[in-house]
Amino acid sequence: MSSLIARTLRRLAETLRRPPWLARRLVEVTRLVPGRSLRSKLYLVFSWPLSEDLRTRFRARTVAGPMLVDPQTMMGRVLTVSGEWEPHVTAAFLGRLAAGDVCVDVGAHIGYYTLLAAGAVGPAGSVYALEPSARVFETLTTNLALNECDNVSALRLAAGSEAGAAVLFEAPGPSPLTSSLSPRMLEAPHGGRAQEFVPKQVSVAPLDGVVPADVHARVRVVKIDVEGYEVEVLRGMERLLSTGGPIAVFVETSPEWANEDPAAFLTDLCRRHGLSPYVVQNDYSLDGYFPQRLLPPVPVTTIPAERRDLMLVRDGR
Repeated sequence: MSSLIARTLRRLAETLRRPPWLARRLVEVTRLVPGRSLRSKLYLVFSWPLSEDLRTRFRARTVAGPMLVDPQTMMGRVLTVSGEWEPHVTAAFLGRLAAGDVCVDVGAHIGYYTLLAAGAVGPAGSVYALEPSARVFETLTTNLALNECDNVSALRLAAGSEAGAAVLFEAPGPSPLTSSLSPRMLEAPHGGRAQEFVPKQVSVAPLDGVVPADVHARVRVVKIDVEGYEVEVLRGMERLLSTGGPIAVFVETSPEWANEDPAAFLTDLCRRHGLSPYVVQNDYSLDGYFPQRLLPPVPVTTIPAERRDLMLVRDGR
């Protein structure tokens, strides 16, 4: 795409974005363009500027199904434009699920991965979705109802190493992505200033108890996105991992917010449970949200010390 065409499309988008009702009707047009490479360029120069003034929550079409999203959040705006969140992770996640499987979504947020899993496992499978924030959980259940998901158990609950209660530091905004049970989040907050994070007491339970024991052997995917609390979640699923069957654990590590070194913990976890680590590309930039091609997970021999999206696999499909 020439720079002249790109500038022209950007100017057109800036003109059409007002009024918002027109922008909302036009923003999904780019999705009809064949070829991911060309679509990604058009998302950047046309659809993204077009979505600038969208303010109110609305029902967007996504690859996971219709979802109530807030276009003022990064996730909501990306879903408004392309209908796809974290494309590389999405592809790897779906590649690990089949009809009849069981999936666990820890930190389900508004339900994007929960809905993807519900569609992939079908009526013979099941999904357990955990989201401790009351206001985010409300949107999660709304999105599940929009998609008539009868195979999902939604729980307003945090996963951890032991049953009890903990403090969730809830980020500002209607659907925050960076709430955390780790107080270290407040030392280097993302998504707001430290004083804007509101402490809320929430219930905590280990996944070994949340997921019924007779289902453990059917769990094929566990996705963990808990902003620094991932080690505690993994400690609470030892029995689930000990079944010996094929499984993929998707986990985003946040060492800057963790209470202990995630890399050292995950290295030991992989050794004990026969898991092979992969890095999944997930670039938090517009180029990363709208990639021109999908990149497969890359096997690694050493768990990275820095923030990464990982896939830990046993008996890969």
